[in-house]
Amino acid sequence: MVNVKKLTVLVIGAAGYVLGARAGRERYEQIKRQATKAWQNPTVQGAVDDVQTQAKQAGSEMGSKVGAKVADVAGEAKSKIADKVHGHDADPASDNYRPGDEVIGPPPVPGESPIADAHRQGIS
Repeated sequence: MVNVKKLTVLVIGAAGYVLGARAGRERYEQIKRQATKAWQNPTVQGAVDDVQTQAKQAGSEMGSKVGAKVADVAGEAKSKIADKVHGHDADPASDNYRPGDEVIGPPPVPGESPIADAHRQGIS
């Protein structure tokens, strides 16, 4: 046999859920109607149009600036690559310098000590 107390709790709980859900749904529909009414207000739509126009203008201006900057950076990169490929600008102060690009002295003679090599180069 089913416990009457448990059955009563279940019936009351189900009724509360149905009534609460219905009340919640009604409140949701009310909020939705108010939001739709506000969105369709001519003043709000005028503000939306103004913001859209400003966003389009800002996007267009930014696109032009970005395009110009990309062209500048591409030109600089092309110039630096051409200098590297053609061996120009091996100055240590330049961006193209790599350690080992310059020769400091004659190559070492096999069998000589580092001290003899330094002495031969005039470094004491």
